[in-house]
Amino acid sequence: MQLEINLDLFPKEAKKAPIKKVPSNNDCCKFIVDNFLVDHRKNVYIHQLKIAKKLFAFIPDLSFWKWMAKETEKVYTLKDFLKPDKIRWLKIKNKKRKLDIPPTKEYAASEDFLYEVKPKKVKPKTKLDFINYEPEKD
Repeated sequence: MQLEINLDLFPKEAKKAPIKKVPSNNDCCKFIVDNFLVDHRKNVYIHQLKIAKKLFAFIPDLSFWKWMAKETEKVYTLKDFLKPDKIRWLKIKNKKRKLDIPPTKEYAASEDFLYEVKPKKVKPKTKLDFINYEPEKD
């Protein structure tokens, strides 16, 4: 007596790609406030959060803001970044960040391909040098 198993009853579980957690705008704005201010406790946090939302609306890229946190000094208020010249400066910085080229790899030739450089012998100038002088042999 043979037993037949129908595999259709047990469908294989399809592997799902891991879901990446996309940070919300609120998390990004909190990141800006926490990393760009000297001391956020001295300012009204909600007011700074509103300014951070405006800044994030201009450049909605969290990787840019993480990069800028390392590049710039901390400020006392984010209001300084809302000036038109500073917004223009931030947009230029964003373009420059995208253009950053990673350093090229350095390659060294192995010693097999290099020839030996022999020290150049100086012609004798004194009598002792003349006695010990050995001419180049070809």
